[in-house]
Amino acid sequence: MVAWSATRRVAGSVVFVTSRHPQRTSRFAFFVVALAAAAASLAGCSGDSEAGPESSRPESTSTAPTSEIVPTTAVTLPPTTELPLLASFPTPKDAGAAVYAAWTGSDRAVAGSLGLALPAELDKLFATPPLPAAKNRGCDSGEFGTASCFFGNGQGGVNVTLEPSASGGWSVSAIDPFT
Repeated sequence: MVAWSATRRVAGSVVFVTSRHPQRTSRFAFFVVALAAAAASLAGCSGDSEAGPESSRPESTSTAPTSEIVPTTAVTLPPTTELPLLASFPTPKDAGAAVYAAWTGSDRAVAGSLGLALPAELDKLFATPPLPAAKNRGCDSGEFGTASCFFGNGQGGVNVTLEPSASGGWSVSAIDPFT
């Protein structure tokens, strides 16, 4: 068992000491303050003096109690993940038309920069290229709290799910292409 444990941190000329034994910390802190005062007093005496050369001055030595430095552990916080800001549209039809225009225009970069959907959803959409006969089949009204749009694409298609956004409009929550 360690009888004496201290952590010393120096900030400028101030020394902070903590210990498991407050009485010893007080004595040690007093000793450090007294030693610092003596050093400051001796520093004020430097310069030209009639006492002789500096080599004739007596050397002062002191013995401080030995202490075990307690290591500190750094805490690493996980990085914050910010979700991209999603576009909000006044109606499900407007949201569906924006997604359809970006998809049929093969413009993944614009779809991402406009925040039409989360990146993973846009990746799924643009992994299925539109055929020349692709058609926007429309969206429902969203009267039951969610809305759906459907884009026909040959024998397959794309289902787009929309949810109400915080701003009161509609945002894309899921894109599910199928062949």
